[in-house]
Amino acid sequence: MKAPSDPRPPALTLRDIECLKTLGGGSFGRVLLVRTKRNEHKLDKPHTLFALKAVPKRMLRSCINHFEETQRELSKLADLPWNPFICNIIQTFHDRINIYMMLELIPCGTLYSLIYKEGHLELNASRASFYFSNIACGLKFLHGQGILHCDMKPANILLGEDGYLCLTDFGSSAWDKDSAGDAFDLGTTAYQPPESRFSGTDNPMSPAIDWWAAGCILYEMTTRRLVRSDHVPHHICAEIGRFSSLFQICSWPPGFRVGKHLKSIVADLLEINPKERLGTDGKPVFEHPWLQNVNWMKMERKQYLAPYLPNCPSSTDAWHSQSLPNQREVPGLKVVEPALHLAHDNRFPL
Repeated sequence: MKAPSDPRPPALTLRDIECLKTLGGGSFGRVLLVRTKRNEHKLDKPHTLFALKAVPKRMLRSCINHFEETQRELSKLADLPWNPFICNIIQTFHDRINIYMMLELIPCGTLYSLIYKEGHLELNASRASFYFSNIACGLKFLHGQGILHCDMKPANILLGEDGYLCLTDFGSSAWDKDSAGDAFDLGTTAYQPPESRFSGTDNPMSPAIDWWAAGCILYEMTTRRLVRSDHVPHHICAEIGRFSSLFQICSWPPGFRVGKHLKSIVADLLEINPKERLGTDGKPVFEHPWLQNVNWMKMERKQYLAPYLPNCPSSTDAWHSQSLPNQREVPGLKVVEPALHLAHDNRFPL
């Protein structure tokens, strides 16, 4: 009797993809645009585009922080089921020089660029409600999996071609109930809650960390200003419960018209005491009056028309704003040379 065959295609390898462009880079390494080329199985889809994060192994060996960030990101993403509000991992690879994480390609910029660079798009309360609801759906999913993002900010929220947002960059993520002392000072200062600004506590981490950052992002979306939380004194942070009612975290710009429900949800998210913050147990964000018109089932199924559909130029036909990696820097990955008129050569510096 013939054994049944597996209808699924074999896993992709580095030999099955090729590098087309550098999308970005930083202290962690590079993010590359890659394309699949295998066409041997009936379910193979050649020319599918992905983002590939390449992290040099020498960096992981020489810097414990980079190693821990990569470990955190891999361990969290590898166990997550697919979700439309998360930039999901597809596969991992390695060669003798790099570790690679292949991620969904979400090519239309970030929430940061939407706030500050799309000058024609005013993020009024209605539009801000849509984008905040996207963020809330992503956080609901993550927190339901026991994961805290811990570095929520507009630059870590991607804009998809359908106009919806996706959370990305899990290098600072932690497990719910981890010791707050172990995760002291994770994330970006402007979006950190007061309880993350000091060490020496054994209180477990909680979703309140991410909901504070979500409040900062909502305030920033509607005002194009950062919340100034750095004035909360260090000694006050250590006694949050006793002094929380004495401090007002943010003020609205002079003359800025803000509805009472929007003002209320921002204030509730920026509650200094994490145990009283909106989003913690018994204080659901989804039931707040500012979001009363959101049908959450429709939102989670992406059945709303986004308020802005980005114009995403072809990722493969645009001029290269950054140089491609040298082939010896990515030995297991084929680098495709672009057409001469598209190549990065410093003639048109950004």
